[in-house]
Amino acid sequence: MLMEVAGRIFSSFHGLLWIDVQLHRAENFQVEVQSHILSLGFDFHSQALPTDVIKAVDNAGSIHSFLDTFIVHFAINLVTALMAIVQLFHRFGPYMVLVCTNAAVYYFILERRYLAVATAQYEKSNTLRDEKER
Repeated sequence: MLMEVAGRIFSSFHGLLWIDVQLHRAENFQVEVQSHILSLGFDFHSQALPTDVIKAVDNAGSIHSFLDTFIVHFAINLVTALMAIVQLFHRFGPYMVLVCTNAAVYYFILERRYLAVATAQYEKSNTLRDEKER
């Protein structure tokens, strides 16, 4: 219970402190992207559809949130997992670590299969939506 409370407090502080950073980076990114698009030549602007350009800019803007999520949450979870492995080893011995490691490997395998199916369905829905828009 103490870890849960500490996790919530850390999450709240992280959210509050990270808002300014996210807003500043998103604003700088939008300015840079727009200036780059405007600096492209006539050939690009005559061939590119405005909806495709807007969609590409929106998709590129999600990179920041992905990197934030990956770096912050992955690093925290990795440290937590390593601490848990050390505690399991000291309290229950190497066999418990082996059992938990096997369970984690099976979980990652199942998660990877799920992500492959979910990604395929997402791409299929995007292509159907794009065909419907045109």
